Amino acid sequence: MNLIKHLIVIFLLSGSIINAADSKPLKSAKPKDITDIISIPDKAGNVIPDFSSVGYKGGGVKLPEVPVKIVLSPQKNGDDRERIQAALDKIGKMKPDKDGLRGALLLKAGTYRVAGYLVIGKGGVVLRGEGQFSNGTTVIDTKKNLKVKNNYGRGYRQHSLIYLGNVNPEKPTRAFYSSLDEIGVLTDKNIPVGTKTVTIGNADKLSVGDEIRIQIIPNKNWLKKLNLEKKWRGITGRFYCERKIMKINGNKLTLDAPMLFYIDKDTIKKAVVYKINNDNRISQSGVENIRLVSYFSEKNYKNPENYKNPEEHARSAVYVDKAKNCWVKNMTALHFFLSAVEVEHGARNITVQDCACLRPVSRIRGGRRYAFMVNGSKVLVQRCYAYNARHAFVSSSAAAGPNVFLDCLIEKGFDAVGPHMKWCTGYLYDNVMAPQRNIDLRNGTGSHAWQGVNHILWNCRAAQIVCDMPETGDTNWAVGCIGSKRSSPTRARFGNWISYGIPAIPRSLYLWQLKNAKGEKAIDNITMSEQKKNDGNLIYSYLRNSFAELNKEEKAQEKNLVSDPGFIIAGKRTPWRIRGNKGKITIEDLKRTTNPVTKDNSAIEIPAKYVLNLKPFLFMDFENPSKQKIPLKLEFDYNAAKGDSVKVTITHVSIRTGKEKSGYGLNTYGTSRWTRTGEFRGNAAKGNGQWQHYSYKFSISPEFFKDSNMPYPTVLSISMSSINNFTIANPSLKILYDNQK
Repeated sequence: MNLIKHLIVIFLLSGSIINAADSKPLKSAKPKDITDIISIPDKAGNVIPDFSSVGYKGGGVKLPEVPVKIVLSPQKNGDDRERIQAALDKIGKMKPDKDGLRGALLLKAGTYRVAGYLVIGKGGVVLRGEGQFSNGTTVIDTKKNLKVKNNYGRGYRQHSLIYLGNVNPEKPTRAFYSSLDEIGVLTDKNIPVGTKTVTIGNADKLSVGDEIRIQIIPNKNWLKKLNLEKKWRGITGRFYCERKIMKINGNKLTLDAPMLFYIDKDTIKKAVVYKINNDNRISQSGVENIRLVSYFSEKNYKNPENYKNPEEHARSAVYVDKAKNCWVKNMTALHFFLSAVEVEHGARNITVQDCACLRPVSRIRGGRRYAFMVNGSKVLVQRCYAYNARHAFVSSSAAAGPNVFLDCLIEKGFDAVGPHMKWCTGYLYDNVMAPQRNIDLRNGTGSHAWQGVNHILWNCRAAQIVCDMPETGDTNWAVGCIGSKRSSPTRARFGNWISYGIPAIPRSLYLWQLKNAKGEKAIDNITMSEQKKNDGNLIYSYLRNSFAELNKEEKAQEKNLVSDPGFIIAGKRTPWRIRGNKGKITIEDLKRTTNPVTKDNSAIEIPAKYVLNLKPFLFMDFENPSKQKIPLKLEFDYNAAKGDSVKVTITHVSIRTGKEKSGYGLNTYGTSRWTRTGEFRGNAAKGNGQWQHYSYKFSISPEFFKDSNMPYPTVLSISMSSINNFTIANPSLKILYDNQK
């Protein structure tokens, strides 16, 4: 099935070079109704799971409007932590109403300072501001992390700004129950994904309404099939899910949510059922209508990779654990080094909506910039926006769903959207958009290996999409997705691709399932008008226009952050290199001027006799690149100061499977060169005040792709130089046409 022409996007190894003007909704074909095939099993018997139990109070329930009990106003100076925490604690001692609600603490509009953290540790307590934008309520975390040894390689004892749940930030624990009673094991020889009915050896000790934990223990054959005997030796006891018993018929249990781990007698040693006793999670608490900002040291932050202490500030804006039926809504997080909202394994039925994660401050490498991280269960993240994240909508090791990301957008990201490591199960990415990045359901390299299985990508749009399946009977689905179709670097089998390149009807799987289970009222309770229409571009525009605002003070701080729309920088891993007869320099050392497109200071001046070099990877929609029959046409363009004379050289190199340890080998077969020197006047130049827009096209011969079998067979080297100084902005590289049928 072919991807619609002109949807292929060029990617860098460490960031996108698509400029702000290119961030438009992706065009698509007429939607296709596939409601008649949603419930059809695949060859292993798996069906697309039901996600209607996800969200606050089991989904489809309107978040409560909690009455205000205490009001605080901002003070000119000093720390506000003690008085805010005292007010939260006072409300926590109030008598709850019949719904378990105690009251809200309202922080009037203005700025508050918190030297440390706040804890919402009692049920029915809400922290509320008067708006998430610059004219609302802003809480600034002013505390530095304590420097310690051997703390996950970062050298700091981390803290978050707000802890929502029955947690002690000083001595965090994972258990959300006082004890477990082992009841027995599941006796089904085979349990496909999506099944809600399972059989236990003896159900006499169980009752309808009981909360149970099912621990799934694979055997050595499971690891062998996945080729992970050496990598995952200690992981086989870590898989479990939490379910509620809805019906008992003999020894058959009907669960509130489906099984999301393929169980087969040949690969699963046993699935043990435990009854959960004395659940100690809080409920009915939330954070809403507020702007949360982390302090960060501005000293030498222009290059975070070289700065000694770039992560001495807060980890996450809101950390949720040991909580259920709670929420975070209308919250903007700015400058935290990990997450806007981090939902951990002990949290259940949490709703996160209308939130933004903007301009995180950290090194751009592992364990950082996970804008919305969900490791809990039955968590709904909807209408959320991320900017400059790495893994924007993500899960960590062995996280178990069902969980849903609905109508979310990442812009100017540095890495993939999707499950991140070690067999996360049962997530729905529903209308998640990453127009400049990729969405991956794959078998990754290294110890992460199979990052996520039994996931669904529904009407997602991205530059590149990976949807593969393992050898165990588990699978992944990609339905109605638009983006360059890829497989893993490990060349795993394709998952279930349905309606590729053509948006599917219903627009949202989660909302369709919720309506079928609970009626139209459930949809009205949780959606906005744009979500009810069969047009994903409405949500895209809403997110882009609603959450990217910065106030004047925050904009002034941008000079300390590397966030140029034309030059995505990743510290030492930047794709740009600037070299000359006096050695290397960095973009941060260069003079700036106003960009003619974005109107910020991201245009840069290259000194005389220095060379600006860029190496982008081309991700192309060729399942078999060697069958390419006609030239691949590309276009490179940029803005340059009027009158500058710039030499542009482009060289391309093929990437082929090699025997090197990295798994990739470089082969210069097919190398070609295009060189143009001069001012590029005439048809190529479009005047814009002091600026000229330069653009020219070139082709790569089909002979170049001979014997290529990698998903990204080409890397370009683009060099720009001049004997004099020259100023440029907004470099962009596009594929114009391919021969995929």
